[in-house]
Amino acid sequence: MKLTYTSVFLLIAFTCSLCSCGSNEHRLQVEFVFINESNNQINYSDLFTISAGGIHTIFVDGTSSTDNPKIETCCQGFLEDIQDDYFQVYMIVDEAYCVFFEENEGPTTVENFTSDILGDKYFKFTYTITESDIESMQPCDQ
Repeated sequence: MKLTYTSVFLLIAFTCSLCSCGSNEHRLQVEFVFINESNNQINYSDLFTISAGGIHTIFVDGTSSTDNPKIETCCQGFLEDIQDDYFQVYMIVDEAYCVFFEENEGPTTVENFTSDILGDKYFKFTYTITESDIESMQPCDQ
């Protein structure tokens, strides 16, 4: 009898681990793509460097509290996590000049990215860095 209860408990535990019984979290996949269309190498907040004409993609395999996340509201937190809660998002242009973005400017918010639905709970956000993004650059040591 003891073996039967143990077997049933293990079966329930295994089943719950597969289906996340009791969990309010649902799997969500997100891609953040940064395209550098400027003529300069860009260092993005010391997280990654993109050569002129280059592309950098960050994949996030996360969770959502809803089974049907909306692309308009799902992913700002993921972007903030990637930016490591920096108080200042910046780009270093060719190691000498910097561009600092205030909150809600440029790549600090997903609202400034183009968005695509790639599949069920699979979203892509693309930010294209252009010459206009870096025209306000200034020497980094100021």
